Formats: sequence, C-alpha cells, structure tokens
Amino acid sequence: MSQNPNNSTATVSLPSRSVMKNNTIITNNNNSPKRRKISTATVRLFGLIFTCSLLLVVDQIRRLGSLGNGNGVSLNDSEATTHGIPEQRFKQQSKRQQRQPQQLKKYVKLPWSLPNEGAEPRSSRQFMINYRQKQQQQLQQQRRLDTPLQQPRIHHSNNGTTTTTTPLPTPIFVLNLPKSGTETSRDYFACGGYQSSHTYVGRTRIGTCLLDNFKLSSNATTTSRPLRGCDEITKKYYLPKTDPRYGTNVTVQVYSDVGTPSPTCFYPTLHDGGLEYLYRYYPDATWVLFVRDGGDWYESMMRWYNGTLLRQWENACGFSPSGIAGEEEEEKEKQDWVDFYQRHTEKIRRFVLNHPTLTYIEVELEGAKNVIGEYTGIDDKCWRHCLPGKDDDDKCVEIGETRNETKKKKKKNESVTSQKILERKVTKGIFQNKTVIMDNSPPLPWSLPKVPSIRKNATEFMKELSELKRELQISLPWEGNHSSSIPKTNKKKRLKLPTPIFILNLPKSGTQTLTEYFKCGNIESSHTYVYLTRTGDCLRDNYLADASSNATGGVDPLRGCNEISKKYHIAFSDPNFGKNVTVQTYSDIGTPYPGRCFYSSVNDGGLEHIYKYYPNATIMLLTREVDSWYSSMTKWNKGQLLKAWKHRCGFHGSIGDGSKDDWIDFYHSHTEKIRNFAREHPTMTYVEMELEDAPSMIDYYTGVDSECFQHCLPGKKHHEMCKPIGGYNASVSSNVSDADSYDYNDRNNGPSVSKTAVTREKVIVDNSPPLPWSLPKVPANRKTSKEFMKELNALKREQRILLPWEASSQDSNLKLPTPIFILNLPKSGTQTLTEYFKCGKVESSHTYVRLTRTGDCLRDNYLADASSNSTSGVDPLRGCNEITKIYHTPKDHPDHGKNVTVETFSDIGTPHPGRCFYSSVNDGGLEHIYKHYPNATIMLLTREVDSWYSSMTKWNSGSLLKKWKSRCGFHGSIGDGSKDDWIDFYHAHTEKIRNFAREHLTMTYVEIELEDAPSMIDYYTGVDVECFQHCLPGKKTGEACKPLPLQVSLRK
Repeated sequence: MSQNPNNSTATVSLPSRSVMKNNTIITNNNNSPKRRKISTATVRLFGLIFTCSLLLVVDQIRRLGSLGNGNGVSLNDSEATTHGIPEQRFKQQSKRQQRQPQQLKKYVKLPWSLPNEGAEPRSSRQFMINYRQKQQQQLQQQRRLDTPLQQPRIHHSNNGTTTTTTPLPTPIFVLNLPKSGTETSRDYFACGGYQSSHTYVGRTRIGTCLLDNFKLSSNATTTSRPLRGCDEITKKYYLPKTDPRYGTNVTVQVYSDVGTPSPTCFYPTLHDGGLEYLYRYYPDATWVLFVRDGGDWYESMMRWYNGTLLRQWENACGFSPSGIAGEEEEEKEKQDWVDFYQRHTEKIRRFVLNHPTLTYIEVELEGAKNVIGEYTGIDDKCWRHCLPGKDDDDKCVEIGETRNETKKKKKKNESVTSQKILERKVTKGIFQNKTVIMDNSPPLPWSLPKVPSIRKNATEFMKELSELKRELQISLPWEGNHSSSIPKTNKKKRLKLPTPIFILNLPKSGTQTLTEYFKCGNIESSHTYVYLTRTGDCLRDNYLADASSNATGGVDPLRGCNEISKKYHIAFSDPNFGKNVTVQTYSDIGTPYPGRCFYSSVNDGGLEHIYKYYPNATIMLLTREVDSWYSSMTKWNKGQLLKAWKHRCGFHGSIGDGSKDDWIDFYHSHTEKIRNFAREHPTMTYVEMELEDAPSMIDYYTGVDSECFQHCLPGKKHHEMCKPIGGYNASVSSNVSDADSYDYNDRNNGPSVSKTAVTREKVIVDNSPPLPWSLPKVPANRKTSKEFMKELNALKREQRILLPWEASSQDSNLKLPTPIFILNLPKSGTQTLTEYFKCGKVESSHTYVRLTRTGDCLRDNYLADASSNSTSGVDPLRGCNEITKIYHTPKDHPDHGKNVTVETFSDIGTPHPGRCFYSSVNDGGLEHIYKHYPNATIMLLTREVDSWYSSMTKWNSGSLLKKWKSRCGFHGSIGDGSKDDWIDFYHAHTEKIRNFAREHLTMTYVEIELEDAPSMIDYYTGVDVECFQHCLPGKKTGEACKPLPLQVSLRK
C-alpha cells in the first residue's frame, strides 16, 4: 500500500478487474489490473489498528522483562524480584553459586514467577470448601448455568463429605512438584481404571512435549495443543495377545510429573503462561494437587540422589536460591525452598479461583487415603505409597506398613495361589528347575494335497505361473523398470517385491540365509522372532482371534509383531539407531510348541488369513534338494523338530509312519499346497527358487544384490553366522558360458542372469589403529582401598557433599545413584558384581546389553560425541541402556519379557581388533561418561595382583592379555609383556581411576578389595550381603555362582 501526500489518499494494487470510485467498486472490462483509491478515513483506521498492535507487543515485552511477582510489580518497585526471588536474596544466591565446584551447562532460561506470599496457613480441606462456594458464585454471576451449581461429576452429601457417581473430566493433570506423591497418584489412578502416565508417555518426556508445543503456540502464526504428540500410549502390557485391545493405541487420561529440568527447563505451574496454556485448550479439565509439609518435602528432595533435582533447578531453571556453606546458610537454604514450595501452592490456588470451569481437587498427602476417594470415587485400597524407579513388584507398599511387611503378605498370597495352580490337572514341564504349566490344547486342523506323479521344478512352475498372470494382465514386479528410481549411491536398497514378504520355507531350507540376505540389502527383516515374540505364536493368536471376532474388520495377522528396533547393519552414530521400524520380511514363521503348534503354510486357513489382510503382499518359497533337507533335519538337534511335528502338531506325509519316505512326501506336499494357493490368488506376488540356484537368480526377482546371498546358520555369533557360498565370484560371473546360463529375457522382460553361484568377497575386518590411551605412574607408597576411601570421603565431607550410604532412605534397596559403571578389569569380579546386583533386583548387564557388546556401544558413542556438532553431544549409553526382563522373573509373571533400563554395567570394554576400547584406559573415556552422567556411580573391585595375573593367564590360555598387547597396544611401564609389566599395568589402572574420582567429586565412587567385599559391600550399596557369591562367566544360570563364607557386616 502506498500513500499520496498531495491528495491525502492511499492506493492499493488489486489483481481483479474492479476499481473503487466514490467508495463504490465498479467493474473494469479490461483484463489488466487497476489501482483502487481508498479514503483517508480508511487509512487512519488501518494506522490506528497497527498502533494498538504495536503497543500490545511493547507491553508484552515489558512484562516479560519484568520477571517479578505475580501481581505485576515492576523491577523499579521496592519489592522487585528476579525470577520470583527478592533482589537481595538473588545476589546472595549468585555469590554462593560462584563457590560451587561444578556448574551444569547453561541453557536459555524461560521466564517464571510466583506470588510474593506463600500459601495461607489453612488446610486443603478448608480451601476446597471455600473454593466450591466461590466457584458456584462465579458461575452463577457469569450466567453459565441457569440453576444453582450442581457439580457435573462431584456432589456434596448431607454430612459434608463429597462423593462421585461418574468419572472425572479428562485430561487430569497432577500438578504436584516432584517428591509430593507423583508416582503414588499415577498408580492410584491406574488402579482406578484411568490410562495414566508418569514423567514419560512412551519414550517422550511429558515436560519436553509440553515445552515444544508451548513454544509453537507462542508463535503468532502457529498453534499447537499442549498434548500434541504425547497423548497416546500402546496397550501391550497386562493384556493377552488374543485380546482385541492388544497393541492398540489408547488415549492417556492422567498426566503426573509434567515438568522437565533439562535440557531446557519447563514446568507449566512455575513458568509464565504455563497454566494459561493448559487452560486455553482444556478449560473443563481436572487439576489435582497433593500438598505436603514443606519441611518434609525439602528433606525428601535432598535424600533423592543427594538433591540432584534441586541443583538442576538452580542451574538450568534459575529457581529458588540454594547454598551449602555453613550451618546457618544451610538452614536459610531450607527455609528458601520451603517458601518456594508454599508459593507454588498459592499460585495454583489463585489461578483456579479465577477459572471456575476447571474441576480442582486439592488433598493433603499425609491423610490422602481417607479423603481422596470422596472426590474421585476410586477405592481406598488403590492408595499406596509408591516410589519411582522400582520394579512393579516392590515400588508400592500399603499405607501404615513397612516394605518388609508388604512383601511378606504378598509372598503368603503367592504361595496360596501357587498351591491352587499345582492342584490343577494340567500338563507340567520342567524348565530350569521351575514348574511351567504348558498349554495342552489339541493341535489345529491341517491338510496337504497329494503329490502329483510328475512334479515340476521351481523354474518350470515360475514360468507357468508368470504366463498365467500375463494372460490375466497382472504385472510382474521384477519386469517393471526400477533403474530410474535407484540412487547410484544406494544400489543395495532397490527392492522390487511388494511388502510384507512372507517366506514360507520349511526350516533347514534357507530361512536364516534369506533373512540375512534381505538385511544386507537394507530391508527390515526378522527370523523366528520379532522382539521377544515368536512370529508363529503371533500369527496363531491373531488367526484364532480373527476366527472368533465378531467385528467386520477382524484381526490383522501381524498385529503386535510388525515392528523391530533398528540396530543391525547400522552405525551407533546414525540417528536412526534404535528406532522402531516396520518389518518387511518374515522368515521361519511357524512354531512347534506343544498346544500352540501352528504353521500358516500347513494348518488350514493360515494362508487365507494372510491373504485376507494382505492381498497384494509377496509369498516366497526356497526349495531344497529333498534328501539334503531330510539329512539336515535329522542332524539338527538330533531330529527334535521332526519329532515335535509328529507328536505335538500331528504332521506326517501320506505314509504316516514317520520314516524318511514319509517326510519326503510331506515336504513335496507342502510345496504343492503353496503352489496351488499361488495359482488361486494371482494378486499376490509369488517367488519360488531352488536353493542351489538362488545365488544366480535371486537378485533378478528381488533387486537386492546377489553378493548379499551367503550361507547362514542360526545360533552363531553375528560375525560368524554367514560364510560365502562356493563358486565363481562376481568378478568372473560374466565369463560363464551360455550353456551354464538360463535365459530370463525370452520375452524381453529381464536380463540374462547367470545360473552359476555368485559370492561375496571375504569380509574385511576393521583395521582402524588403536585409540590413544594413557596411565599414570604408580606411586611408591600405594594406598589400600580402605585408606583411599577414607581419604576421599573426608575430602567430600569438607566440600559438604553427601555420601549416599550415609544419607539414603531405609525404604530404598539401592543406596547408590544410577547408572553404576563397574570399572574392574576382567577376572576381578565383574560377573560376581553383576549377579550380586541382579540378586538385589537391580537391573544389571555383563559384557552385553541384548546382542550389543557394551564396550562397542561406548566406543561408537564416544567417537560420535567427539565428532558431533551438537551442544548436547551423544549419550555414551545410547542404544545400549535397556535389557529385556527375563532372568529372575518367572514366565507367567506380567513383567516377564518387559524392557527395563539397565542400572549397572559391568565388563564394559572390548578387545576386538580395530575396535579395542576400555573407558578406564583409553583417553577421554571416563570424561565422556562424566559429561552425560555427572552424578552417576563408578565402582572398582580390586584384587590381589598376583592372583589376578594368574587368573588372566589361565583363562583361555592368556588370550586376553595377548589381545590387549597386539590389538590395543596396552602394556605397563616396562613394556615387555612380562608378569611385572602387567602387574604395573594393573596398579596404574587403579591409580588412574582414583585420580579421576578425586577430580570429579560429584560422582559417587566406591572401591573395595575383592577379599573384603563380603563384609563391606552391603554397607555401601544397601543390597543384602547374602547376594554376594563367587560367580564365573560362561556357566549355566543355576551353576554360575557358589556361596562364600559370610562375615559379619561392618556398619562403621
């Protein structure tokens, strides 16, 4: 828009064929755009609107700059505050923080404010009565209700109590600060039937989700509701797979612990605009606040990981001041936090008084069990004292009982239940000395066709089927032009076949080989299992659920087993590492378990169930020379699978006697059944090959490079699983004579592909040079572990740093902060410590986390962190911080198979060639751990050095010492690899860890001599000393550990 100063009018350019004359729009016959004249009054109106908008923006900026009290007092007033803290107190805080030895990384802090006064000294009960009365008056004054207020879900009885008849409005936000019953309230609402979450929804932190959406909504051009991206969870646990709700997404109804202290701090109850943001999108929601005595709350916050959260609030959030110098200052610090807690309560109370549409519940935590049910209608038995971070079995105790009393009561109930189960007449099996109740359902019906007298080979049948599809004008995927869409840099990932791909080979016909082939081609594949679920079990459960379902849609055969975690064939530094991806190929999709036997290609209706939901998918069959297949089946595990098929599944051939001829007939009949199905369902893509011809033909059908096709065996280690197939390699495949080739180009639809085997080149081992390492010189007068711990503890007490074993709550089993990094060298009790913590119900790992070696994980993340441009870097435990809960948990327990976070890591190095890495030896390893876990625990168990060297030389003929010298370059100060050299290396390793512990006092350090551990370890850890036994790696679970003579535990 332009303004003409001569005639005081403004003109605007319009794209239409209309002009304005005398404030009237008239049409112009020309197609060219005209300019319109607008009166001066209109221009002045636009200018007035612009000026008002500018003033509003300036006012908002001034408000943001005035980070004072909730009443809007500016910084120029006498009671001005800084981030809700009086100016004088803020200066004291700054001086105290300058004395802090360690400072966390600073991020941009969002503005926050609290009222100047704390909550009035009145009970929550009294406030709720006043709140209800004022709420009723406000709603009537605003004429939102034509009749006196009747709470839609809460009503008052004659005796003054409150009861409910219908559920509370959702979502429900539990606005407590941490250590005020957040985990307890989540468990309470979950027990009452609400879908509840605490801190996280899936893997997304609630506070982070709210912050991201809050920032988006702060932009005038975008809007984003607070719970976008964190309002659904997947319903899997505590539900059988046959349940229609299994694997479905459900909406979260209750959110507890809705803040986050890092990396960018955000608490909606503290930061400016947080409560308004929640109310804007959820004006009819329910807000719940559990109030606790301020002093008790402060003491609990200080006990929890030595006050880590309070320190994060000070540094990352800029919340209330804190100091740890002098008794008077400590007492003042406590009073500051108590005042902070009370002002937080007052802020929420003031807000809800001015917003009557909210349903608000406030209860004092100490007497909540007798009151909360009046507001929610949930049974009082659901209210228990729960602690986060515990196993589901141990995290909650009944109010008024100790943890031991609750455990005894639970054991008594479990023993009665177990006795009732044993009295049932069911099939029983023995698994690791535990009675396992097996499903004794009868086998499902199955059928196979008669084998024709003249059988076609795979090539002949594929030619016949392709002709049939061409007559029906159904295109063949491998005949399309795919080259134009294939990037030159990614020739492996060019899959031609529709997905999902169901590989219907019988076992010992190349199932593992095909799985690894597609994985090599960057196709997400699974063999036998998807996570911990056997694919055959998943298909069977969904098949039965579909057959009994009354819904028109039925049940997807892959429900609950269509995703895996992306770990193989991908680097740790890749952003996609550990990400859940959809499975594209399924191999070995049957199960021979008793009472659950199911093979989709054998049992009636299995293939039809797949076709019902995936009519355009691919079914693939790799056939094998039948005598070779039978020989392999009889050799594999002494023919156990054939016996299982006969006795558990009822499978057999036309002869029925279980002889070789009978199983050969079964194999051919299985192939014929799949071929008949392929003829009758031409919309599905069908690929059949003979195993011997696959190396030369498979890439034509699939598009994945034939170099990926190797001979792979299940049960091997990953790097030993596959071996190249004998024959010509890729470099000479073009020289094969025409007599040895089969022409696939007879219809000009494909290239001529050699029938000769194509193999991959020999795998090249990573020959990267060893990473730099260093160890200090061993002092002449070495201290024992007891002497060093005494010195270090005295140093921490001088710095006013609490020792966890002196300040831990008696309710907690583990006294040490997690994660715990056990830095012992091998043969110094690494397996012993792992089993010790496992016995104490602390999630622990030794050498491996699932199939990933811990040392490999730490190395890859260390290198990725060093090369990362991100300010936050790469977590050393990224991709290796979770294990599956199998051991020490019975199979019928609901937590069996559940993913849990690892708390202790033992034997965390790797001696592999080109990948050697030990965090306690290589430069920067310990610093990388401290960067991301400054409050974690490092633990060292030392051993009498002559005994250690003797054990190292005996273990596998001293191979580890040889690897350290040849692959890692490790040695002592002598450098000749002699006994004295390795003894010096061992002592220098201990000194390096001790020096690191002195320089990083925020970390908890525990050092014990192995010989003294049985009498001292429970004092530091809190785990019962009876769990400490002599354990050896490589043994079976029941034989790994042997008891030690127990000594009296030292408590001083």
